[in-house]
Amino acid sequence: MTRPIHFGTDGVRGPAGAWPISAEGAETIGNGLAQWTKGGEVYIGQDTRESCPELVEALARGLVDGGSTATKLGVVPTAAVSMAVKQDGVAAGVMITASHNPWSDNGIKVVDSSGSKLIDTDPLVTMFGQQLRKPGGRVQIHPSPLEAWKNALPKPDLTGQKILLDGAHGAGSHAAAMVLRELGARVIEVAGEPNGRNINDGVGAMHPNTD
Repeated sequence: MTRPIHFGTDGVRGPAGAWPISAEGAETIGNGLAQWTKGGEVYIGQDTRESCPELVEALARGLVDGGSTATKLGVVPTAAVSMAVKQDGVAAGVMITASHNPWSDNGIKVVDSSGSKLIDTDPLVTMFGQQLRKPGGRVQIHPSPLEAWKNALPKPDLTGQKILLDGAHGAGSHAAAMVLRELGARVIEVAGEPNGRNINDGVGAMHPNTD
């Protein structure tokens, strides 16, 4: 019998490698998502944490075993998952992230077909222990995962503006710098070199400069 997964409106977080933020747990959640979406396509994004690739692969296995298409978006901001799901009309999206938590944590967050976080998670949670096996699942790569997010952003003229960007070595560091430069800004990047273990390490919103 599958161990309980306490899945809230913001999903589940915890130490990476410990249930359910483990390969086994992610595969269980993926299989439940396949059942919940009735075999629909599910987008998967991730942040820069060292544990993300293993969790993405396990989640995709669960989805495929349940007959769903698992579409990988790669490293993207959480909002990019929501916007891509909404624009492309797929069944759901998942972001593998622990937000401002240390690199050693991770999390699994689900959005519905409108790109919104779940209000009632009970129908999904009831699927976690059933482990459905169904043919027809597959894995694919999204060709332009940032397109919908970029299209939804405001587009002020930043020509001549100098902007200091603290990316916290996170999922949005490269994407944010790219967008700001496209708008004409001169971007000075801080904490924009993720290595899997330095996310939020003395940088980002949790560590403002108090000098």
